[in-house]
Amino acid sequence: MPIISLIKKLFINMIEEIRRIFLLFIFIIQMIYLSFTENHFFKLNLYYNYDNKDKTLCVYKSNISDKNKKYIYFFSGGFSLKCSPDITKIINDLNESYCLKNYNVYIIEMLDHSSLSVYNELSDCIKQNLSKDVEEIIFFGLSGGGVVASHLMNRCKELSCKKKIICYDSTFDVVANVKNFSEFFVYRIDMLMYYIVKSTYLNNWNFTNIKDKLKNKYVFGNGVNEFVKIVKSVENYDDAKLHEQSSFNFDQENNTKIVNIYSNNDPIIFQEISKNYIYENIKKNINLKNILKDTIGHCSDMSFNKYYLKYIIHALEY
Repeated sequence: MPIISLIKKLFINMIEEIRRIFLLFIFIIQMIYLSFTENHFFKLNLYYNYDNKDKTLCVYKSNISDKNKKYIYFFSGGFSLKCSPDITKIINDLNESYCLKNYNVYIIEMLDHSSLSVYNELSDCIKQNLSKDVEEIIFFGLSGGGVVASHLMNRCKELSCKKKIICYDSTFDVVANVKNFSEFFVYRIDMLMYYIVKSTYLNNWNFTNIKDKLKNKYVFGNGVNEFVKIVKSVENYDDAKLHEQSSFNFDQENNTKIVNIYSNNDPIIFQEISKNYIYENIKKNINLKNILKDTIGHCSDMSFNKYYLKYIIHALEY
């Protein structure tokens, strides 16, 4: 029986691997198309004080007015925050199909920091640049940006305005999701993510002090175990701290709405892992709405049409 069970498991994994490779092929085509999306946003600096130092943060803004009392902040996936093509396409389409004139819309970019390391500083920057009579704040995170959004909102508890987190194709447990790729023979996306993580640290503001921690364990084939080791070393995390910082933060105010927009045809996200994390960690007072998309892709289903917009508009109006 154990042998039969093993063969069955290997067969199921093989079928799932083939399915995800097919979805990845579609995803690559979508991302090539998105790479040509034009960016007409205004680039500006936000000024703030952090750790008794005056600092500036580069952001992109879709409208020039600062008179609005409602704010939407977009956070990209990857391992650093940037003005990515998927965010650009969403905002371009929303400006054509949905009224954003009542919102200050910002795209955050912090290319020289890892996403895990920005929670305290970025939340301070955002709060210091809100109008005093702010009515609503929405944190919109794509992929791993959903985790970033949750930790930032956790640090905005004192704000009395309406608050909402929108997750788009996000995993709620990043490390567990990436580790799951090691179950496959060929479809080792974790090896690609290793180089994304390392590239971020190679361009880190503190590179001189961390460069000795970035050595490859292998010439080829570095995957999730190797990049987890690098992250823990650079960020000075143990396993518990890494899990806390890289997973969705459900410690939110009662009035904070959370909208999870997801697809079962996502080549990157394992939905069962997110569902298990939600079941084990969500609190009774949390207002979570799940919206299942009938689309294919990972933060890429906006590539060839605007069909996806109905899910985002639903989330914004919820």
